[in-house]
Amino acid sequence: KPGADARRCCARGAGMALVDLLEVNVACENPAPFGSQFKFEITFECLESLEDDLEWKLVYVGSAGDDSKDQVLEEVMVGPVPPGTSKFVLVADPPEFEAIPEGDRLGVTVVSITCSYKEQAFVNVGYYVSTEYYPEAGPSEGGTALEAAEVPKPIDLSKVYRNVMTEEPRVTKYTIKWSGPAEAPAVQAEQEDEDQEDEPEEEEEVD
Repeated sequence: KPGADARRCCARGAGMALVDLLEVNVACENPAPFGSQFKFEITFECLESLEDDLEWKLVYVGSAGDDSKDQVLEEVMVGPVPPGTSKFVLVADPPEFEAIPEGDRLGVTVVSITCSYKEQAFVNVGYYVSTEYYPEAGPSEGGTALEAAEVPKPIDLSKVYRNVMTEEPRVTKYTIKWSGPAEAPAVQAEQEDEDQEDEPEEEEEVD
C-alpha cells in the first residue's frame, strides 16, 4: 500500500550534515506491474541555506555482477532549499526490461535513491525489489508466481510484477564537504550487511 513503509532515517550522526533525510515512503501501488512508475515520497530537513541545489537520483540495478547494466531511472535537481523541512515525490518511469540481462530479469535486485550536494553523495537508501511472473491473477488478487525455470519464453511483460520490500531499507551515509571545493566523501554509516567488502565505521539503524 502507498505509504506503508514510513521509515525514520535520522542522519544527524553523519558528522555536521546540513541535510537530514527524515523519511522515505513508497507512494505508488506496491506490489505493482513491472511497467508502472516508481513513486517515492521523500522528506528531509535542511539546517541552513545551501549554496547549491540537491541532486536526487533513482537507480535500478540491472545485474548484481555488472555495474554497466544499472539504469538511472530519474535525476532531479531540487532547490533552492530553504532551512526547515521539505517534502517532494520522486517519480520515475520503470527500467527498460529488455536492457536487463535475461538471467536477471526475474528474482531479487535493488533500487536505490541517492542524494548529492556539489557532486558529492551524502546519503543512499536502497530497497530490495522482488520481480516475479504471475501467469493468471496478480499478487494483489491472490495469484501465485511461477518459479523462474517455469516461466514461458519470451516473457509476457504484462504478467511481470515487482514488489519493493519496504520493510528492509538499507541506509548509507557519507561525510562530505558542504562548503568550498568538493572532496571525495568518506563513508560514515554502512548498510547492515555483513557481506560488504568494506567494514562500516558506524552502523545506521532504520526504525
